Amino acid sequence: MLGGQVEDRYFEALKDNEQFGVLSFSNQKYERGFFSSSAQTLVTVVIPEPADDGATDARNASFVVRHVFRHGPLPDMSHGFSFRPGLAAVESTVDTSGGQGALFTEIPELAQSSSVMRIGFGGEVDGDFEVPAFDKEIDGESVNWGGLVARARYVPDSGSFRGDMTMPSLILKSSDGTLRMDGFSSTFDLVEALPLVFVGQVKADMSSINMTRTDGDAVSVGELRFSSNSSCDGTRVEYAQSVNIGSVAMGGATHGPVICDMEARNLDAAALSEFQIQFQQLYRSMPTADVDMLAEQIAELYGKLFTKLMAGSPEFRISRLQVLTSMGEFTGTLSIRLDAPGEGAALNPLLLLQHVNASVAVAVHEALLKGLMVMSITQQQPAANAQDVEAMVQQLYSQQVETLLGRNLIVRDGETITSEASFVQGKLRVNGQEMPLF
Repeated sequence: MLGGQVEDRYFEALKDNEQFGVLSFSNQKYERGFFSSSAQTLVTVVIPEPADDGATDARNASFVVRHVFRHGPLPDMSHGFSFRPGLAAVESTVDTSGGQGALFTEIPELAQSSSVMRIGFGGEVDGDFEVPAFDKEIDGESVNWGGLVARARYVPDSGSFRGDMTMPSLILKSSDGTLRMDGFSSTFDLVEALPLVFVGQVKADMSSINMTRTDGDAVSVGELRFSSNSSCDGTRVEYAQSVNIGSVAMGGATHGPVICDMEARNLDAAALSEFQIQFQQLYRSMPTADVDMLAEQIAELYGKLFTKLMAGSPEFRISRLQVLTSMGEFTGTLSIRLDAPGEGAALNPLLLLQHVNASVAVAVHEALLKGLMVMSITQQQPAANAQDVEAMVQQLYSQQVETLLGRNLIVRDGETITSEASFVQGKLRVNGQEMPLF
């Protein structure tokens, strides 16, 4: 009986995901047994290629995924002797025999990718996915991949979706230089508030990113952190996101941290759900690799989403932007609110301006301003000596910064240059004085 349920679930899933953009799935074989069953799924990938006439052509590549279903009610009894009940445990591996698997010719290690899923009686799914590490050189360029491990759990009754992912390292080497990323990890704890609208917590960290060019220039970025918290009250979605970069080393100097805290409020949940559903349907209905047509239709979907979001008076804020450098500090804030324009005004920039309420405040150390001017001049005129560069900086500073100070467009506060601006009901004010738009 459970073997029949497992077979039904497999073919239902195959039907629901028969076509997904450039991927298509079909069954090659299914054998049902009493304690276990097996299946083979043919995966076909449409690979875009430039045609002779400049258009986009495509070719198909395929491989087979082999599944072994261990039936419940205790599917793990023969693998670890677990007494955890469930409908089935599914092990999936890539099968490159029989002439299939051309995609894995260059990197055969990818064929060792595998997944294990456990399906509960209530439809809950626990999954583990692993891509093995490999080191490969192709056409003079090398890829060193440290592997990837992902785990997830989905519970349909509550709509909860949680899991984690780790990628130890990735090193790319070419004639231009080397890019190395180390220590990526991510966790998520989400719930499906509306169809395809997931809210909750997402965190991602990366230990370092190092970029070295063959000419010796190098940039090192350390301790990258991203976090997102979102919620939905049934009609509106709110997001709070934070990006933190611990350090950036370049040109013999170390800068950081860089911090950016952002918020989005009053986002129409139904509009987001409709967009996600239509986007998924669009992607499923594109069996060819017509990238231009897909991009055009996606742009149309975004236009409709923008119009619907505007009707809910959305708000966007950067509550903190802080960049600390070896030359000084830059800070800023930004707030934008759109007051429900009519349908005709949403896509008309001039009419939309009447419904925008925005404010911005920035502060930057003068030493940082002058340092950026030095960097710009040095890049444009590498042969200039230090004395000439200093003279050009002083001249440029006098022509630009001092002129803006005289017009009260920026304000000097000790060793810091500040400015505040607001845009309300089509009127722009900078440091308290009204400014013409055109």
